[in-house]
Amino acid sequence: MVEVNVRDEGFTVLSGGVEPVADLVFVHGIQGHPENTWTYSGNEIEPIRPGRGLAKLFSRKKQSEGVSSNEASHLFWPRDLLAKDFPNSRVLTYGYDSQVSKFFKGPANQSGILSHGESLMRALEVQRRGCRQRPIIFLVHSLGGIILKQALFRSSNAMEEDQDLRDIYQSTYAIIFFGTPHRGSSYAQMGVLARDIAVAAGFDARDTLLRSLKPDAEMLSLLRQEFARMLYDRAFKIYSFQEGQGFKGTYSLSRKIVDDDSSRLDDAREGRDFINANHIMMCRYRDKNDEGYNKVKGVVSKYVDEIQTQVAKELDRHEQERKLLSEQAAKEQAKLDLERESLAKEICQSLRTARMNERVGEVTTAHTHTFDWVFTKPQTGFLDWLHSNRSLFWITGKPGSGKSTLMKYLLNDSRTREALSKQGRPILSTPAFFFHARGVETEKAFDGLLRSIIFQLLSDIPRLVDSVAEIYWSCLDENSICPWTIPQLEKALDNIRQQQIEGCICIFIDALDEYSGRSEDIARFVKRLAAPMDTSDNQKLIIRVCASSRPWNTFTSLLSETPSFTIQDWTKEDIRKFATDRLEGCNRDNTSFIVDNITDRAEGVFLWVALVLDELWQPLCDGKPIEDVRSLLSGLPTDLPEFYKRMMENVPKEDRPILMGMLELVLCFEYAEDHEETQFPTFCLAVELMQRSPLATKEVSLKADDDARRRGEVERRIRACSGGLLEVTQSRERSRVQFVHQTAKSFIGDPQNSSLLNGKSTRDIAVAGIERMMRLMILLIAQMDSTQEWKGVGQAHYGAEVGFVEPSCPKNFPHFHYTVIREFILWVLRLECAFETESPSIMHDFHVAIRTQCGGNWLDTWWSAVVYGNPTLKSENLFVHGSLKPSSFLEFATQVELITFSEKEISREISRNPEVPRSPKLLFYMLVGNARSGWESEPFVYHSPKQWQDFARFLLRSGFDPNLALEVDVGPDCGRLMNNFYDHDGEADEDSDENNSEESNNEGTTEDGDEDEEDNNKDERITISEDQDPEAPENRLPITAMHLALAIACSSSLDTSDLAISHLEMLAILVEGGGNANVLNYRNYWSHREGHATERSAIHYLLSSLYDNNMPFGHPEKEVNCTLSRCITAFLDHGADLNAVDSNGVSILELALPICPSALIELMLEKGAQVTPKLLSESGAPLGYADGILNDSRWRRPECYTPAARVIARKHNTHWAEQEEDKQDSEQEQMLQQDTGNILSTVGGYFAKLAGSVKRQL
Repeated sequence: MVEVNVRDEGFTVLSGGVEPVADLVFVHGIQGHPENTWTYSGNEIEPIRPGRGLAKLFSRKKQSEGVSSNEASHLFWPRDLLAKDFPNSRVLTYGYDSQVSKFFKGPANQSGILSHGESLMRALEVQRRGCRQRPIIFLVHSLGGIILKQALFRSSNAMEEDQDLRDIYQSTYAIIFFGTPHRGSSYAQMGVLARDIAVAAGFDARDTLLRSLKPDAEMLSLLRQEFARMLYDRAFKIYSFQEGQGFKGTYSLSRKIVDDDSSRLDDAREGRDFINANHIMMCRYRDKNDEGYNKVKGVVSKYVDEIQTQVAKELDRHEQERKLLSEQAAKEQAKLDLERESLAKEICQSLRTARMNERVGEVTTAHTHTFDWVFTKPQTGFLDWLHSNRSLFWITGKPGSGKSTLMKYLLNDSRTREALSKQGRPILSTPAFFFHARGVETEKAFDGLLRSIIFQLLSDIPRLVDSVAEIYWSCLDENSICPWTIPQLEKALDNIRQQQIEGCICIFIDALDEYSGRSEDIARFVKRLAAPMDTSDNQKLIIRVCASSRPWNTFTSLLSETPSFTIQDWTKEDIRKFATDRLEGCNRDNTSFIVDNITDRAEGVFLWVALVLDELWQPLCDGKPIEDVRSLLSGLPTDLPEFYKRMMENVPKEDRPILMGMLELVLCFEYAEDHEETQFPTFCLAVELMQRSPLATKEVSLKADDDARRRGEVERRIRACSGGLLEVTQSRERSRVQFVHQTAKSFIGDPQNSSLLNGKSTRDIAVAGIERMMRLMILLIAQMDSTQEWKGVGQAHYGAEVGFVEPSCPKNFPHFHYTVIREFILWVLRLECAFETESPSIMHDFHVAIRTQCGGNWLDTWWSAVVYGNPTLKSENLFVHGSLKPSSFLEFATQVELITFSEKEISREISRNPEVPRSPKLLFYMLVGNARSGWESEPFVYHSPKQWQDFARFLLRSGFDPNLALEVDVGPDCGRLMNNFYDHDGEADEDSDENNSEESNNEGTTEDGDEDEEDNNKDERITISEDQDPEAPENRLPITAMHLALAIACSSSLDTSDLAISHLEMLAILVEGGGNANVLNYRNYWSHREGHATERSAIHYLLSSLYDNNMPFGHPEKEVNCTLSRCITAFLDHGADLNAVDSNGVSILELALPICPSALIELMLEKGAQVTPKLLSESGAPLGYADGILNDSRWRRPECYTPAARVIARKHNTHWAEQEEDKQDSEQEQMLQQDTGNILSTVGGYFAKLAGSVKRQL
């Protein structure tokens, strides 16, 4: 056994044990020592000699002081015997100061039982760190038992959050007492005498411990009761060893130090036995055969065996539980994985966009045995980058140099993953995004980049779904659709980057120069994406980014420190290989000079090489002399724009109109990216019509076989007529026509080349293309019954059954295909939104065509077949179910948001007849369209807020009255629109009836004077819902455009600040344009139906209802708060009654003071708002939140208070009395002066009259 130096105080570990199952803890008693108490010395005489007993009783020396060097025959049995007999237990001994006097060691320790128990508990807690819950067997002598009780009492009452201390109490398995005085000691008084002797000698001593040892002392009694409670609570094992002998020969101490009554607990569960020794010797044993040791060993063995049995059972139980939990965890994990996979698919579906990731497939695949140098030549730095910890690599090069092809090559080559994996991390995903300026908007926008990367990451690593799920759920709208915003997408990507998943993700981003935004922004994003989220070495998920672009100044500046190479510096041999292999198909000899010439002149531009080989291919195949081929080659320009110019000039003259038509369609389709699946069939049909003879029948065949025939013919015509500028690409079984390269599109858009395009700009060409598509849709109206299955009008997307009116519908024309009309409307919207122009002649042709096809009741047919028929208003936070059915072509155009045409048409109508009726429905359509606006996400089919505001101002200038009421069905709304107001003024109802009657009488006169429409619309009662119960008038209530504008503004969502600003500005425009700002009859309809409506003014609603539960003027974006102030100011400037109160008696000023800016409050006071009693304290002073403004001398005048408030305010404004007296005196003086003047005037008149009479008599 290794010799251990036992500390006087604190714990000493005597044996650590081998995989210990229990802790054996020794605590000594009065005048004891952590080693000496348990040590038998060979020279020790059991009966104490006369004259030394008391000195020995009250002495406590260290082992080094108490045992001389020649006293080696001693036995410290906890270490020398017990630790060997129980190797599966850890053995510890604890020491503390329990002396009465400190003759050689200075002042005595003043601690008592309480502090000793606390010290024992905390010292043991430190020893048990790392082995919590291991059972404890305490072996305690004399006073040590009482200190242990205090320690357990303190541990049992530890706070819940202090579980480390509670563990001692909860882990106690057994206590073995050696002569513990549970009820006190009759010899304790001798210690008091010894203390007195020590104090008299000039030393400090304490009696707290010994005082507690008095028979039935209060502390022992309390501990005895608490220990009994703990026994009942924990039921730990108890064994008491009692003294078998008393002291002999020491001042008549012939009895036991702790008598039998005091050393037992009298508990039924207590085990008891005697050790044939006195109080001191009962815990000191000669050897392993000592009877006392064997008794102790037997008890300890019994407890340790029980613990081992329990441990074995517990281990078995834990093993069973572990297996069960493991099985359950496996099932739960499998279930969680399925749920994650399902959620990942759901989120991916919400992220999917048109043509997502299709660009990669369209990029030309690298020619055989080209680009190998990337991996074989270390000078490029790419392989070193893959092996390094650098996060970003940049590939740059000229336009057409093959950057996209190289990026596709790196993405798909297995050597990329092999090199990345040498870092020792698994390759989790290699997502890619290729910007595509000729593609749809999402292929060149930041939104599309984020969606694509997140989509691929979630598809490859479904467990990442946890990091984006919360964002996804938070942005789901009422239709369970997730309209992802860029901040939400950025947050989702950042969350993914922060995941603690071991692995590597390498992202490939091609063509940064084709990003539709600022090049600086995308460059900074790429750097930020590649930067580690954790700058330490602890990041588990590593993000690597490989990007490519042209060498623009922005990229060169921001990516200058990034590892990179320039592609054209390495592709000369690739170009030679490509040209050689391509020319082998011509079966001509002596083509090496062509290869050399092309290689030397290409300057790394693969696109130029491909175009040149296309030029030479046919002459070589036709067997033209090599000299002619050489001459042709030498005449080809090396500059791509010059090459494109030559290609266009070589198009035959008779094919140039077809080329212009194709260019029109390609450019206009850039504004129809949301319906890409319809583009190619309509493109082919439009090209066929371009080539059709004017004498041919107008009807076209839309059968699938004819579509296939047209496709083949058009592909051949593109190759023949486009001069190589256009190409047909196919991805996911969908075809599209696009420019052969971005440089070709740039060439067409260059104004210097307009002479090649009949002097037209790309804008002119795109407008012509849109008008061509509008006329194509008009042509299809005449044969709508054959368009039901045709994919060219979006039927594949919406399904054949949607929007097609069946003959069984009794009141509608049978051959009506809504989607054809919808396609026409979308093309008109693109014309208006993208180019802010109109085509009145085509609109007239459309009107004639639809009336011819469907008759005079075509609006009824349209309304019953419209896909979104109900609702009219449906945006992120706004619902008005039902619609105001249009009753004229102008109303139809406005309802479908063709506001540019509507504005021009209204101007034309008014110029012809200034008294033409102004339909109030147009204002409603305008408000609904502005609220539905999705111009940020789809700017080509939604008007901007500015366009809507300009249209609103135009309508108001043109005499459209925002105060006219229409009956609107708000029944189906279900309270989703927060404020569905109605006009409670009876006179307004009568006005509404008169206006509606007048409108009904006058609307029959249309631009064409059609009798059918007049008959159809006569006596029409304008309602939102077609299927409402006509016998339920409570669902139809008159509201004005002002009501609807206020409802929309008050329902604005904080998350869409631009919409909130737009709605508030629109409300202000209506007020400034004649809207009634002073109507106290805005009432929440749903609250009214429930019997607790609050009638408020418009300003009340703006201050109390705006932004749901958020305070007005609390928006984080300053512009929203400023717009709200401007809106309220508009009401103030146009006659709003600032002293109006709502039906609950709340004034505007009472609402405004706690929340409005001080400038707006002062404007209200300037406009005449008066202070009410609710704003004053009992003393008449303004309340705290109003104190700053209302104490201003400008607003402390009596006229600034309501009459009731003046009475209260007089207490605070004592100067008012003097002012009123002065005012009364001034008024009396004025009255006296007035009376005096009247008297003088009367007297003067009498004398004048008298003088006149005398004069006449004379």
